[in-house]
Amino acid sequence: MALCFPSLKDIENFRVPLEPGERHLLDFLLSYLDDCYEIYVQPFLNGDRPDIIIVRPNSGVLIIEVKDWNLEYYRNPSSGNSSWKLAKNNADIRSPLAQVESYKENFYNLHIDKLFERNIKNSKYFAVVQTAVYFHKETTQNSRNFCGNSNRTHIFGHDALSDISFKKILALAYLISPSTLFDKDLYQSFKRFLKPPEHTPDMGKEIRYEGSQKELIKSRAGARQKIRGVAGCGKTKVLAKRAVNSYVRTKEIVLVLTFNITLRNYIHDQISEVREYFPWSNFEITNYHQFFKTQANNYGLKLQNVRSDPNQFDHKDFFSSVKDRLYRYQTILVDEVQDYKNEWLRLLVEYFLAENGEFVVFGDEKQNIYDRRMGNDMFPVVPTVIGSWNKMNKSFRMETFTFKVAQAFQEKYFQGKCEIDKNIEIEQLNILEKPAIFQYDTDKLGDNQMVFERIYDDIRRLEIHPNDVVVLSPTYDSIRDMEYCFRHNAHEQTSHMGETQEEYNFLLEEFNLKSVEFPEKNSKFKSKLTKIRRGRKLHFWQHYGTVKLSSIYSFKGWEAHTLFLIISNTHRIEKEELRNKLIYTALTRARKNLIVFDENRLYEEFFREFIEK
Repeated sequence: MALCFPSLKDIENFRVPLEPGERHLLDFLLSYLDDCYEIYVQPFLNGDRPDIIIVRPNSGVLIIEVKDWNLEYYRNPSSGNSSWKLAKNNADIRSPLAQVESYKENFYNLHIDKLFERNIKNSKYFAVVQTAVYFHKETTQNSRNFCGNSNRTHIFGHDALSDISFKKILALAYLISPSTLFDKDLYQSFKRFLKPPEHTPDMGKEIRYEGSQKELIKSRAGARQKIRGVAGCGKTKVLAKRAVNSYVRTKEIVLVLTFNITLRNYIHDQISEVREYFPWSNFEITNYHQFFKTQANNYGLKLQNVRSDPNQFDHKDFFSSVKDRLYRYQTILVDEVQDYKNEWLRLLVEYFLAENGEFVVFGDEKQNIYDRRMGNDMFPVVPTVIGSWNKMNKSFRMETFTFKVAQAFQEKYFQGKCEIDKNIEIEQLNILEKPAIFQYDTDKLGDNQMVFERIYDDIRRLEIHPNDVVVLSPTYDSIRDMEYCFRHNAHEQTSHMGETQEEYNFLLEEFNLKSVEFPEKNSKFKSKLTKIRRGRKLHFWQHYGTVKLSSIYSFKGWEAHTLFLIISNTHRIEKEELRNKLIYTALTRARKNLIVFDENRLYEEFFREFIEK
């Protein structure tokens, strides 16, 4: 008999019982498949909730969407995969084929880093994960006739649940024959994701919470709070502990939302440091846009093409048709609230927060790099939380000297636009530690090759471990060049949030754009490039032991022991105020050493004055 996760006993205690079709298919699979197969029933996939996943080591993966539908109540006007309609009112719905194919795409783009990297290098890996839709109340022939041509998803009905018929489905899904692509390493990546380990107290650290942190980590039913603080005050540490305390209090799934997609891994690491027992399946960590798309897919709601409706994520009534079916969270924690639109916050509270649920937002108005509207008090507007902000006034992360750079930058560029941080207490370092290094350089920088040589010389001279080094710049161009130099000149592996130079050149050749001045104006080229960048961001982690490179936008919220900041290509940022906030955001990522290369001497006056003082 196949291995089943969770156990049948646990499945029978699900808060929402399996649909008849789901249970019927599960019973068949358990009786038909041997113990070479693993069956995952409604697994937690950081927001995605597919019905059934079959995994066979050394073969592959099959995701099955189950529908207890009478197809006479639906219409498939284009015989396509994406949009169907309800017969009674002609309303658009997302087809189950599109649903299950979205789950597959998320395995590659969101969930399994090894799958993402291998698929970039070899497109054959896209066949490792297969998809199917099972129509419990229909025959296979009726189902296929209704769905039309589907080259990507296997379609079957109740009559296919027999020895001969289902064996054909398994063969078409490559689950019978061995596959060299789905090796042990890739299988283990799936296993860890589908069945995440429990977190035990000994996996965490002994963390000291001080001052206002002690009060702000407390989880309370019905709480509505706004939390802001100075750079390095430990907002994310407070968020992580509060998330764990929320789970301990409710034993329910805690939703943690960011704006920056890269922050989910950083928050995951911060939660992992908390000394407490908890199952990882009770923490959903994602960014707002991905959460919106995931929930739309889970409930069969059709999203428009972003180009045709760029503001669809703002639609306050988007989930109204499924309002009574939505899963409501006892706790929602929102990081980077200064980047959020008011419509998003209202939608979260109205449709996804449980009655008497806890809703807490964290923000820093000085990092408002997307030009969101601030209130009369110059702080983010949070329509769902009334009252004053809770402010954290002690900096734990930054050294005194590094903090003074950020503070002086505020005084120079943010007067009258933000509240300037004053009377801030800074945690003193151990007297045995080396003092922080600050450097500002504009002289004879030349090209990116020369900047790389300066950076690499500093790394060796200061004896900095690669894991402690982060290189930031406003654009991908500089980062791509630096990443190439680290691999080819220094022969060092890297972690980065963009495409490699080789991948960029390959796409230029693929779309015949090598002689084009602005290749990203080509929509197909830009789409593929965006896909690579998004995947790298989602699989970026702090402690890979390598030098890390990123755009400033993607690194917002993270931190670096030693930060090399390359200020270049800033002409692409139209508003001076936004450029200043972007540079401030970069400066405040440095925990200790800060080395700035200002190619255009934009901030020379400020840094020279600061150094003289």
